[in-house]
Amino acid sequence: RLVVLLTLGDTIKQVDLPVTALDLKTTAKNFFLRLQSRSNELFRRQSRKLYKWLIEPVQSELKAHHVKILVIVPDGVFRLIPFSALLKGNQFLIEQYALVTIPAISLTEHTPLTKQDHRILINGLSSARQGYPPLKNVVKEIDYIQSIMKKIPCYMIKHIH
Repeated sequence: RLVVLLTLGDTIKQVDLPVTALDLKTTAKNFFLRLQSRSNELFRRQSRKLYKWLIEPVQSELKAHHVKILVIVPDGVFRLIPFSALLKGNQFLIEQYALVTIPAISLTEHTPLTKQDHRILINGLSSARQGYPPLKNVVKEIDYIQSIMKKIPCYMIKHIH
């Protein structure tokens, strides 16, 4: 039995997921392998299936509590899933919610940052190195993140050499 623990304020709600552990593991692994070709229809099908299994069961609670930020603490096979890439129709989860993924609740500080504290480091492999293939969309993704963050400088390897 798989469950999502949904924390809303002082309440923790347990929501059963409509999927077996084996089906989730198989789909998550296949999804992970197909991430580089986002136009691939199999990627999109698996992405929508994962959304249906993992997000839809809690969707009504999220809407009822006007949730805008999802803090995800993945365990086991859930660590293979980039939640931002889950699709509802043609809309990615990252377009519906701000997403934060942390390794464990106890490993993070819960003090909010001030606007001056925002600094980010984004890494991405845009060309093959040491036997690792390039990530096909990394340049587009970094450009998009930089456009959101506006005044934060971005240094690509091509700029450093």
